[in-house]
Amino acid sequence: MSAVPDGDSSVAPAALSAFLRGVERRGIVLAQLQCGDDDAAERALAAALRALRRHAAALPMAVWPTRFWTLLAATPPMLQPPATGTWLPPFTALGRIPPADRLALLVRIVAGMDEADAAEALSVSEDQYRQALARACPRDADGHPDALAWRALAEAAQLEVRNLPPARVTRLAQLREAAVAAPQAAPAPARPVVAAERASASPKARRWAPIPWRLPRPDRRWAVALGGVLVVGGLAWWWSARGPALPPEPASQAPAGVLHVTDAAPVLVEELPEADLPAADAAPAIDAQDRAMLADPELDLAREADFYAWVAAGHPLPVDDSDARAGTAAPSSQGLETVDDEN
Repeated sequence: MSAVPDGDSSVAPAALSAFLRGVERRGIVLAQLQCGDDDAAERALAAALRALRRHAAALPMAVWPTRFWTLLAATPPMLQPPATGTWLPPFTALGRIPPADRLALLVRIVAGMDEADAAEALSVSEDQYRQALARACPRDADGHPDALAWRALAEAAQLEVRNLPPARVTRLAQLREAAVAAPQAAPAPARPVVAAERASASPKARRWAPIPWRLPRPDRRWAVALGGVLVVGGLAWWWSARGPALPPEPASQAPAGVLHVTDAAPVLVEELPEADLPAADAAPAIDAQDRAMLADPELDLAREADFYAWVAAGHPLPVDDSDARAGTAAPSSQGLETVDDEN
């Protein structure tokens, strides 16, 4: 059996081509402003495109931009620009900045990366990147950072990206297509290739060739399960042979007719002595307000207040159930007060 090729074949050419089309303009402008030479910038960009083609399959698409700028910044023309590089206005000041600081500035104003991504692309810490950016920042005559010069330089760089000559755009398309369609080196076949060697062997050699045999590797799950069963069985045997014996069940000490529960740890239920029982006829304590109410001589009248209110309203008296001869309620001596009576 042959080894599986690396992951480059799994990258969709259309996706990679679309990504490169989106970054190639900024890439060539950044390389030109860093190297000061068109040929060196083209070599750096072509190398970065080919390197990204080899690494794209092993990376999620979200990290492609950072990886592209990392690969471009790591090419030799970018690290050591040609000594004969030239920078025309309005980029003349870039030629007087050290290459490392100039690259930190260009990654910001051309690639548009923030400090964290730019530091990752240049393989430096954020503090180191900020220091390099401060050294490359345009300054006025007094040596202070010049915000207007910074903005003018950034706008000129973006204008350069948008206004590339048609010949340069065509050349970028050729570099992109060549990078996407570049053949990948086939990896060496894995050894030993058992199937190929058996197919190429003679019939006699195949007839007498010893057949490799070995015990199948046991499944780890079965091994763990078997080990657990052995451990549990050993603990059960040890407990039955050496575990403490339970004490015999004690005889009940409760008197006859009393409910009791006994087991290895008995619970005895007994009746309480009479002296310990609370007095059943003990009078509960009476509150002072309740005592005053009970001592009121008009308490009985207050308890019958609802009855007297009924009679005062002219309602009929209730039937006295104690008198068997009474069958109906006695009529009231006074008539009920109505609205018609008032009129």
